[in-house]
Amino acid sequence: AGDVVVTVPQDLLITVSSITKSCPTPGLVDDELWATSPWYVRLAFLLLEKVKLRPVPWGAQLDALPFTFDTPIHWPAETLEALQYPFLVN
Repeated sequence: AGDVVVTVPQDLLITVSSITKSCPTPGLVDDELWATSPWYVRLAFLLLEKVKLRPVPWGAQLDALPFTFDTPIHWPAETLEALQYPFLVN
């Protein structure tokens, strides 16, 4: 317990506070769209800009992200009901 497993340099962090400042992606998004977008949309814009400006220090991590994924939120109701786990259905 108490062991450091991983460290990330401060300048490589993407946090909610770092994406709420002025628009860091002027070639991708205008200031008005940036200002009116929720944090998760801003994050998507920022990641798109980072991918566009390769190479980035964490490009390998971006390359490892899946392009598609399958989660229970996308499953049909009959599949969820077959699991007999009401918390997923409700």
